[in-house]
Amino acid sequence: MIRTIQYSLLFVVFILLTACQGSRTFEPQVVEEVQSAQRYAYRDPVRVSPEMYGTLLENITCRILKIEQKPGEQDRWHSHPDAAIYQLSASELLLYTPDGDPQIIKSETGDSYFEPATNMHSMKNIGESDYVGILCELKTKLSENAHLDDVYTAPTDLISLKVDNDRMHVLELTLQPGDTEQMSATSKKVFYYITDASVNLVSESGASDRSDRPKDASSYHSPGAIQSIENLGTETFRAIIFEMR
Repeated sequence: MIRTIQYSLLFVVFILLTACQGSRTFEPQVVEEVQSAQRYAYRDPVRVSPEMYGTLLENITCRILKIEQKPGEQDRWHSHPDAAIYQLSASELLLYTPDGDPQIIKSETGDSYFEPATNMHSMKNIGESDYVGILCELKTKLSENAHLDDVYTAPTDLISLKVDNDRMHVLELTLQPGDTEQMSATSKKVFYYITDASVNLVSESGASDRSDRPKDASSYHSPGAIQSIENLGTETFRAIIFEMR
């Protein structure tokens, strides 16, 4: 009789574990999972939560990630280097850290902010809609003599400044058909295309690059690669620019 009960209990545990593995929704992770020695270690979100973090672009300067979380989903413990994020959706997230109580963070579509390198944390989407964000992680260190204010692309009627600090500027670009906007030619840039685009990119040397860029694409441009951008399409063109020093 006892052996029968034991086998029954093992079968129930097996069924529960199998159900959990087939779900993308993770239960809140307890603080004890992050040992004291690991709190300040680096853990790559793409490696530990690949179903929520996708790499759009990566080079020696930066990495561009797209974050997508459905309601109720929670990513696994991870950390980031210095990074800026642009919110493609409104969100209500619960932030877990090894120290202190969970914190609710609310953001609106279009919000953007910069975070210095973070320790271990985990985020849960407690809102009623999907959370989507674009994250630009920096790999390079700031030179002591560098001053981004001297070179960054200035805000205009077509460009709004979302983040402004000595590591990075985040700008939102909106071009109507036929519009042309000047860029700083002396900074490193990543474009993330919010919409489909047909553009003409003119470099500092005057070289022209006419191309179609699909929505959700990213492109990196070294200093001097872009001096102006023109919307050749028939629809409004929108992009996020991560400008780095």
